[in-house]
Amino acid sequence: MFRTAEGKAEVLLTPGVFLRLAENSSVRMVSTKLTDTRVEVLTGSAMVEVDDLATKDDSIMLLSKGNTILLVKRGLYRVDAESGLVKVYDGEALVKSETSQLTLRKGKEAVLSGALVAENFDPKDDDELYRWSDRRSGYLAKANVSSASGLSSSYGGYGGYGSYGSYGRSGWLYNSMFGMYTYVPYDGFLFSPFGYGFYSPTRFGRLRITTEAAVAWAAVERV
Repeated sequence: MFRTAEGKAEVLLTPGVFLRLAENSSVRMVSTKLTDTRVEVLTGSAMVEVDDLATKDDSIMLLSKGNTILLVKRGLYRVDAESGLVKVYDGEALVKSETSQLTLRKGKEAVLSGALVAENFDPKDDDELYRWSDRRSGYLAKANVSSASGLSSSYGGYGGYGSYGSYGRSGWLYNSMFGMYTYVPYDGFLFSPFGYGFYSPTRFGRLRITTEAAVAWAAVERV
């Protein structure tokens, strides 16, 4: 179990998946397997940023009020325990209760009680947890550029970095300059639901650009 009181928290799940908790919130880890990660949202609010699902067998599942919420695609998801509400800001989630199931896509929400019904909501209607998650994603992207640059120049990518990155195609890497872990894809380049770019060492090596330029280039590629 993990709970917050007067602060927020960020929990690293599988590589490329971030769980963020608002104040006065709590969760319980039901399964810690990388291919079967299940988290029960007990109180408060939780937001999950899924930047990458490293393999097709990965499974990220949230549980709330007896319902299961399978996060099918990369995206941004939220569960509010008190109101029993699940929201999909981006991506796709399969929601199952004891009597029915429902697929939620971008801009859809459902109340986790009674019959499951999809309703519209405005994904741009944010609050403090959303804004904090946005800032955290931006910090992680900047740390990623620094880490990808270091791997590219010092080790020639993951391949020369020993066993690191042995899980599927990606991994977490501690960046001492930023004092935090960040996500580094094994290959290619991807965007978070907030629009921030995450480089692999090989992609960064091909670009051969500075950290500051990489952040700007990510914005250009997104457009």
